[in-house]
Amino acid sequence: MPRLPRRKRTPDFAAEGLVKGLRGKKRAARLELLEYLYKSGVPLEELRRAVEEERLAILPVELVLAQDAKYTIAEVAQRAGMDVDFLIDQRRASGLPVAEPDEHAYSDDDVEAGRRFAAALAAGLPREGMLEAGRMFGQASATSVCDSRRR
Repeated sequence: MPRLPRRKRTPDFAAEGLVKGLRGKKRAARLELLEYLYKSGVPLEELRRAVEEERLAILPVELVLAQDAKYTIAEVAQRAGMDVDFLIDQRRASGLPVAEPDEHAYSDDDVEAGRRFAAALAAGLPREGMLEAGRMFGQASATSVCDSRRR
């Protein structure tokens, strides 16, 4: 969990409508999670959004993943020494998400992957061949996930 400012006073989550329709153990578990997240620094408005979007249970994971997200796609491309349009095309071909241009959604791992792509281009690998390899990787990954869900 990222280190956010600690809070002392917990809001009335029931009065905020964040446990509406829940009873017993489910209500208690929701209250416990809300309290933990709030005291860890998650703003009440973000908790409301997570409940409305039915993603409260995965919010702790989102927060851990988001703590590493510090670059925009243009910053990744610049740090990796490659063209931003090719980086976007490569991500899409591989089935990876592409965030909004001004969103800080990428990490040092993305920069390192970009550097590998830049090195491959510098070594003479053709762009279209790399995009095709990315498409094959994306399709193979999707097939693997589908197969694992059937088992």
